[in-house]
Amino acid sequence: MTLLVAKLLAGWIAAMGSLAPISLAPISIEPPKDEPKPAVQPAPTQPSAPTENPPPATGTTKVVQPAETPKPGEPLKFASAEALLTALETADKGMKSLSSEILYDRLFELEGDRQTRKGTLLFRNASVGADGKPLPRAFAIRFDWMQAGERLEKRANWYVFDGQWLLETWPDEKRFKRRQLVAPGEVFDPLKIGEGPLPIPIGQKKDDILARYTAELLDAADGVEDDTQKQLVASGWQLKLIPKNPENDEFREVRLWYRPDAGGRLLPRMARTIVRSGDISTVVLTSVKLDVDIPEGVLDTKPPQGFDGEVEEFRRPANKPEAAPGANPPKAGGE
Repeated sequence: MTLLVAKLLAGWIAAMGSLAPISLAPISIEPPKDEPKPAVQPAPTQPSAPTENPPPATGTTKVVQPAETPKPGEPLKFASAEALLTALETADKGMKSLSSEILYDRLFELEGDRQTRKGTLLFRNASVGADGKPLPRAFAIRFDWMQAGERLEKRANWYVFDGQWLLETWPDEKRFKRRQLVAPGEVFDPLKIGEGPLPIPIGQKKDDILARYTAELLDAADGVEDDTQKQLVASGWQLKLIPKNPENDEFREVRLWYRPDAGGRLLPRMARTIVRSGDISTVVLTSVKLDVDIPEGVLDTKPPQGFDGEVEEFRRPANKPEAAPGANPPKAGGE
């Protein structure tokens, strides 16, 4: 997976009930024993996600206008895409970090092939460190297995982005690739849609998104064929984004699904993108936990000792920064 993954990670993050912490230490490549190994589905069908019950509705349904703040405990209902985008501007307020299991699926339009990967995600929101210095948004993604066609194989592929450098490693092969995506001294938001390597559209300005995309609010079930995914996004909202200048955007379409967590925080749940080549990518986050402690070294982008690899320093692109892990993974034969 090189160049685009979490551009699809268009977001998710919901703490539903009691969620166990996720360790980002090396984990078993085998799928959990209580989950069946992923079955390869027909091309038009989207990948299944672990079943989770939607949060129970309480109180009286209320239409939330863009400037309105709902009272605690009240279920939300947004009247327009603009109202949802307004709420998302502050959705990350007070959030320190996030851990989650991640399911990533890509259907290659031309070849008709499909790849599915599963692993863990750790995200750190912008904050201030113990030394008083600002800490940028950063993330680590560790994929531990991959299914290509009917073949399920153990394949570790890890990514770390620290706000400036992106480190990709293949632990089994003791290889790495380290790329400087941000010029020294510059500030870069990895979550920015259309630009960042991990676009999770929360805490972003509505006007910035609408300047680049047209936005439409859809029923949560629209376009969702898989029954398990329908349960996952039930009682939520779907946002569809279409680029205003498609010739300058890698995406033809972006769909984002949001649902509130147990405390009413509005955060993403599932994302699906279609790139210009026609490839369809889906990302689902489950077993999410907010404000977890980040183990020391997990977000370190220094080359691992004993690994062979290459380092690419920053080179300013012609029009936009390079995307990172995942919307365009390599085929099963190599990286």
